[in-house]
Amino acid sequence: MIEAARLKMIPRLKEIWKNCFHDEDEYIDFYYRERFPQVETLVNTVNGVPAAMVTLVPGKLAAGDTTYQLRYVYAVATDPVYQGRGLASELMNEIKKRVGNEYDAVFLVPASQGLFDYYAKFGYKTVCEKKVVSIGVNEVVDETLDSENSRSSCEEECSQEIQFESLSASDLYQMREQAFRMLGFVEWDIQALDYLIREYELCGGKAVKVKMGNEAGSLFYYYSIEHKVLYIKETSLGLNQLKLVMKKLAKDFEIEHFEVIIPATSKPNGISTPFVMAYGEGISHLQYANFVKD
Repeated sequence: MIEAARLKMIPRLKEIWKNCFHDEDEYIDFYYRERFPQVETLVNTVNGVPAAMVTLVPGKLAAGDTTYQLRYVYAVATDPVYQGRGLASELMNEIKKRVGNEYDAVFLVPASQGLFDYYAKFGYKTVCEKKVVSIGVNEVVDETLDSENSRSSCEEECSQEIQFESLSASDLYQMREQAFRMLGFVEWDIQALDYLIREYELCGGKAVKVKMGNEAGSLFYYYSIEHKVLYIKETSLGLNQLKLVMKKLAKDFEIEHFEVIIPATSKPNGISTPFVMAYGEGISHLQYANFVKD
């Protein structure tokens, strides 16, 4: 039977999460303490016991002056003991029934390439790609990212001191609106962004506000000591500004190369891969989706 998850089910939901996703207890406890109350979780029960679950995270598709109500389909999981009974499929069909009534569309990020075919059976279509640009540490001083701004503006910005400060959810909201709205992007509210900042830092990343003279932008990055790679998950900085920030980061870490996630429609060459699948109205306007647990 499909029903809304209740607080008393949390210990069982944690078991399913652990059995399926194998995350650390610290993260699972953090999620159910901080995020679970903000989202909707559906469960499929067998003899009154949760056996499968799915989470629906509220968000919006913001494209210029147009906004659509979305749900991000997250943490689809069936306890291994109950797999093969179609319990997750029943949950996915329940979500489809709500599209067009409670919200305009739903989207998800398949955890593996094979799952694209699985979700296609429910009518989901691939609507958005993810582009990753790999940049050698020696390249940050040349023209790799300098495709949209003039050299003179670069020289002017180079003279500005770059400062990293704490990033508030309200600042992040405004910066994302300015950087991505005209693209067509997934807009998270301030409550969600506050959680995402704290989640990212719990997982070892850094979320910072970057100040460059009178300009400011957001930056989410993670440094891998083992691989000597600095991953930039998202930034609202312009490409030319980002090059300068990367140059500063290269002085602070032992880096061999950077990997930067950017909108797939951006000019720098990179590796684009299928990323987001969606079902419902207006989703064709989506060009940039991030801050999903990919």
